[in-house]
Amino acid sequence: MKLTIYLLLATTIAVASAQPDFAPIRQKGIYGTLLDTIGFTGIDAIISENAPVTIIGPSDQAFGEVAGVIATLSTEEIKQIVLNHIVPNATITSDVLRKEGCMVVKTIGGLEVSLFRDPITFEMDVDNDLIVDPDVAGDYGVLHGIEDVIIADQHGFLGCPSFSDLSAISDKEDFSTLLGLIEQTHNHFTITMNTENTTIFGPTNAAFTAAQGQLDSLTEDQLDQVVRDHMVFGEILTEEVIAFGCVEKNTLAGTTLAIRFDESSGAASVNGVPISATEIDIRGEYFVLHGIEGTLVEAQYVPCAQEPLDFSPVVETGEYSTFLDLVDQTTLSDDISMKRPNTILAPTDAAFARAQSVVSGLSDEEMAAAIQVALANHVINGTIIDSASVVAEECIEAETVGGYPVSINFDIVTGQITVNGIAVVQTNITGNFGILHGIDGVIGIDGEYAPCSPYSEIEFLSNFFEIDINAAADDEPITVFGPRNDALFSLDIYPFDGVGSRQNEMDLVLGHIVAGVHTAEEVKKAGCVVLETFAGTRVRVIWVEDGPGHSGGMRRRRLAGHGGANMGVVMVNDAKVILADQSNGDNANIFHGIDKVILPGSFSECPVNMPPSMPPVAPPPTQQATPAAPTVAPAESGAFSSGLSITAIHILALVALLSQR
Repeated sequence: MKLTIYLLLATTIAVASAQPDFAPIRQKGIYGTLLDTIGFTGIDAIISENAPVTIIGPSDQAFGEVAGVIATLSTEEIKQIVLNHIVPNATITSDVLRKEGCMVVKTIGGLEVSLFRDPITFEMDVDNDLIVDPDVAGDYGVLHGIEDVIIADQHGFLGCPSFSDLSAISDKEDFSTLLGLIEQTHNHFTITMNTENTTIFGPTNAAFTAAQGQLDSLTEDQLDQVVRDHMVFGEILTEEVIAFGCVEKNTLAGTTLAIRFDESSGAASVNGVPISATEIDIRGEYFVLHGIEGTLVEAQYVPCAQEPLDFSPVVETGEYSTFLDLVDQTTLSDDISMKRPNTILAPTDAAFARAQSVVSGLSDEEMAAAIQVALANHVINGTIIDSASVVAEECIEAETVGGYPVSINFDIVTGQITVNGIAVVQTNITGNFGILHGIDGVIGIDGEYAPCSPYSEIEFLSNFFEIDINAAADDEPITVFGPRNDALFSLDIYPFDGVGSRQNEMDLVLGHIVAGVHTAEEVKKAGCVVLETFAGTRVRVIWVEDGPGHSGGMRRRRLAGHGGANMGVVMVNDAKVILADQSNGDNANIFHGIDKVILPGSFSECPVNMPPSMPPVAPPPTQQATPAAPTVAPAESGAFSSGLSITAIHILALVALLSQR
């Protein structure tokens, strides 16, 4: 009996003291610092107790970049940092994350992190730290390599996005199988994250039942491919198909669809599969659904038969003969014909006449090449952008056939639509080519591209009040942290409709303004600064290191104008700077766009290894800059015509608005 007890005790001790075998990690040759730290802090025993674990493993290079910080910490503090990289009792492989899309987990150290798989690029990250070396598996669980060290008080937790509301599908009983497959393959996440609305060609339950034999034999990845073959980025409405007879689009899986309308029968189809006559244009959050009477698994793509281009509606205006003649002389007519529908931005004859001097010295060969390039910058393939869409969106960005970026803006004050600052003089001329808008200039010669501003609401207020920024700020340079439109709209007090006290509203606005000029580069050099706002509150402005470059994923955001291989983000309390160092050049004031409103209670001190600095504070503008009748000066024409010419005037405009209540 005693022998049995001793044997059981010995076995228990041996199991409890068994150390994980980190050979798969060590063989990688880039995690030596991590493994040495795990060893000397005793974390290997903790991993054994919590196995299997998921290790978010910083590389040796990542530890080298924070060596100065690590050197100031105690062994216990270093241990805590490493424990914040280990998720207990879970083996979260890339396959698991592929199925889940996004997961929020808590580490052994108590830190919440979110693991995310981009549904478009398929890259994975941990709160924007890109996973560069996934699925290093062993008896410990799994390791995913990253190139940053997660430090708790600098960590920007992103969480998981809310999924798109699919009730527009669930409300239709005949699409329950479709809904189940979208959720099973996690493509509801794809719909949510897509920057454009998604068009879904949804087979009915009966259609899926008829194809059940084919579907049952598919793997999870193949089933995902099938679902994506029924989804297209961008909205395709029945009126567009009827107008053009046939529209071609690529699916999320990369196949091509031809969506046709037969005028004689009044029926529509996609790759030969009939589209329902009643279940069409079903709108949901971020998507539009058309019911179809079969699956597209074995449907045959037949290219749209293109009828000759008919520009007669344009000819009838008598304003665009130069443009049409040049199109006929180049290969652009073929491109317009093959990639309908198009949005054409056609310079008037007068606009071409003014541009003649620019090309007057060119040879015939140079002239032909210049014309081809210039014309290509005036055509946007595969989409219809009408004036109603521009008015509704206020600004739409697109890329032309020539690869030139354009922003089409609607000024809600003047009612003018512009393209890269060039006035649109005629809109919505339609034909089998698509839609044409006349412009009073030549893109690339006249006007200048500027991206759409997400701060247009504040920008509108600044233009509306025409405040003299220098008079308002009493000639003291200031820095403004300006929230996006959607962040402002999310607050009950905006647009200052009487909800809440006036003083609270005023303090909230002034809590986004600080004395002095603070650029992103200065914050990066300092690491962290604490600044006092004109409301008397404090904000922590800190540089948080970001991972290596990302190939177009949806969550990673970088500072505008601050691209690079190993950049980071500036955080203002819990808000991210997403548009940095903006000024209109007329004064020393500077503007940083942020993704949320700075609220009371969001402040925290700088980390102990980054001594905060407190610059002197200028007198609050509430006492000098916001009298009952604020100083007004005529605004210069175009001073705020783009998102790159934003200054502190935007927030001060809100101050002026409050002062007049």
